[in-house]
Amino acid sequence: MSEHDKWIYHGGFYLISFVTLFTIASVVHPSGFFAKFMGNPLFVTIGKRSYSLYLWHYPVIVLLHRHFVAGQIPSYVYVIDIVLMFLFAELSYRFIENPIRKKGFRAFSFKPTHVQHFGRLALVVILAIPPLLFLSGQFDALGKAHSDQKQTEFQNQTAKKPKAEPTTTAESSKVDAKQLSPLLIGDSVMVDIGNVFQKEVLNATIDGKVGRQLSEANALITSQYQSFAQPKKDVVMQLGTNGAFTEDQVNQIIDDLGDANIYFVNVRVPRDYE
Repeated sequence: MSEHDKWIYHGGFYLISFVTLFTIASVVHPSGFFAKFMGNPLFVTIGKRSYSLYLWHYPVIVLLHRHFVAGQIPSYVYVIDIVLMFLFAELSYRFIENPIRKKGFRAFSFKPTHVQHFGRLALVVILAIPPLLFLSGQFDALGKAHSDQKQTEFQNQTAKKPKAEPTTTAESSKVDAKQLSPLLIGDSVMVDIGNVFQKEVLNATIDGKVGRQLSEANALITSQYQSFAQPKKDVVMQLGTNGAFTEDQVNQIIDDLGDANIYFVNVRVPRDYE
């Protein structure tokens, strides 16, 4: 099921709830096959630690995923998520949850017989502190300072290089902005830069709209800008930040514009199509 599927909001929730009802009924019935399957030792072990997993899953995800852009998280990060969730869940289950369940908070009373227990618990806490600090980004400043230093060194090195001799370009190869008549279609960014661009390229056709999605471009091109679908016409598409789109929609735009020179501006968004 994709995050962009619409059927879930058109009765999909009811369908899933209905199926879940029978799933729960088959699990709780002791003689059912599904109940026996769910009662295997592995699932029972995970189930006993479900509360600890519930408590730990969100902190682990927040600490790890803060270093990545949403929608661009590498697969190995999810593996690390699972490993850390089960590791912390097991530690809290053994040394916190079980003792409280059996003896209440008396399990943490300071008695000579509990010295060994508290020693192990303290060791676990001490060992857990460094990775938690690392995951929370406490050492990011060191990495940034190192990065800045390397960048400065690189700039200094490039500054010492002798300047290349300027190449002469024939006057005929220069393009006169007054002779250009491109079509620019975009969203709020195009609205902001439209006036500035128009001053430089007087014959430009600029169509910007706040919140415009790429999926709206097909109908717009077909209804208003079909005259640009010919050779030597330039079309700039600055869309993609206001909503998801499919590869078919992009291909349709290319087909609608025919033999025109089409330029898609790269977008910087937390989406898998970036």
